[in-house]
Amino acid sequence: MGEINSGKDYEKNERNIYDLYIPQYALDRKNEINGIILWIHGGAWMSGTKEEMDPFCKLYSQQGYISATVQYTLLNSTHKDFNIFKMLDEITACIKAIKINLVKKGFAGDKLKLVIGGISSGAHLALLYSYLIKKVEIPIQFIINYVGPIGVHSKYFYGLNSKNETLPNIEKVETIEQAMKNGKIKPMMPDINIIGLRNLFLGNKYSNDDIIKMLYPNMTINENDTKYKEMFNVVKFSFVTEINDIHKTPTICIYGGTDELIGVSAYAYLKQKADKDGRHLEFIYSRNEGHMLIMPTTPDGRQKILDTGSLTMKYFKKYFGY
Repeated sequence: MGEINSGKDYEKNERNIYDLYIPQYALDRKNEINGIILWIHGGAWMSGTKEEMDPFCKLYSQQGYISATVQYTLLNSTHKDFNIFKMLDEITACIKAIKINLVKKGFAGDKLKLVIGGISSGAHLALLYSYLIKKVEIPIQFIINYVGPIGVHSKYFYGLNSKNETLPNIEKVETIEQAMKNGKIKPMMPDINIIGLRNLFLGNKYSNDDIIKMLYPNMTINENDTKYKEMFNVVKFSFVTEINDIHKTPTICIYGGTDELIGVSAYAYLKQKADKDGRHLEFIYSRNEGHMLIMPTTPDGRQKILDTGSLTMKYFKKYFGY
């Protein structure tokens, strides 16, 4: 079966722990095996634990790949000194700790290669990490994005008006923006929630009074407010679309058509950004599945999950050689 290093501490913090699954196949071939997949749990950046991703670790370690799942400090209303960018620092610290652990066990540190995968907000962190972090301890080969938001902007959170709505070419921004005008898709997150989440991303820098002033009486964003401009100029770097993509890491994406949390618009803006930068994306779309796509309830959803797994294995073979 190999080894499971459970609850390894990486930053002397109760939230900063990881689980590492090293299959016997890898232990027996330390000179040949170099592939690691790190899973980041979801939970709207405010909840969740590493254990949620243990089934993924077990699945891929059974295929011979070293797998890990990381736990990180969560955003909440009491944190005044923690923000989304520090989450990325914690992920960096985890990756360094995993490398040290594997080198101690006899793996060649300079040959290690990394894949980062995540679900929902964990997928956002995986994407953001691959776009934003300039120096990575272990080179990232590709990203796996399950229903990940791409930033906190209202246009990234538009969903279909009804389960019967059809929207061809949903991966194109032109389609999404036309659907907005025609009322075929609707906003999933009101502006007050958008502002509140942005404030959370920045460690609750702004008071409730500040936030109210960032909104007009009809509760839409007042983009002329000085503090709103100040907020946006920092928080925009947590939007995948606002970052200069120097790595251009290939990405597998899977989204659901009836997602009531992030809607259907996110992928189109992600693809527009990727096309501009030269990042290769693979898009898998299940029309009748929602945000809990990893537990599909329809035949199409189950097939799309299988398709995602099959594509992931092809990527492993391409980038890891086995």
